[in-house]
Amino acid sequence: MVQYTVRMVLHGANSEDYKNLHQQMQQRGFTDRLRADNGTTWLMPDGEYDYRGSESIQQVVDKAESAARAVGKQYGVLATESARRQWTGLQQL
Repeated sequence: MVQYTVRMVLHGANSEDYKNLHQQMQQRGFTDRLRADNGTTWLMPDGEYDYRGSESIQQVVDKAESAARAVGKQYGVLATESARRQWTGLQQL
């Protein structure tokens, strides 16, 4: 299983557009939560998502693009394959 961090940007968007994007991303298997090795869950920064699966990075970008297209705004997508992550200062859930 491969782990990806995906950053989404909607150009000229408002908060409703981002709520819609979040819903679209969830429907495609993306989450805005990180789970630490000790089981603690953290909220990712706005516009950032985690994706885990067997898809290639291009397939993950394609999924994210389909979510953004469903919102109807111009968008940007950045996907990074993640071997390890470290964070601080995120909201614990």
